Amino acid sequence: MASAIFEEAYGEIDFRGSATLVFTGGLTDSRTGRDLPAEITARYQVSGKETRQIDWSDEDAIEFGINWSMYRKYRDPTIKNDDCDVIPKIVQQLYQSPIASSI
Repeated sequence: MASAIFEEAYGEIDFRGSATLVFTGGLTDSRTGRDLPAEITARYQVSGKETRQIDWSDEDAIEFGINWSMYRKYRDPTIKNDDCDVIPKIVQQLYQSPIASSI
């Protein structure tokens, strides 16, 4: 999922700055059973320099050729799936960029 959002920002919209992608929600308090919609599930960060080294027009390379976990700065320890694709109720936010409203 992170790759698709970064591809939209850098490939389609042609943004070139640094960005942080934050996934929230999908967690439940094991003691109370209540949803934790505001809890950060994962955080990915990419610098402008790193984005200039990626060929954003090559969709296969972006999806299959890049190890996106290199850009993951945090993942909640309860999440077992490495790419966080299975997390329900994900909310994406791109920080440090003016493109958040464009995605």
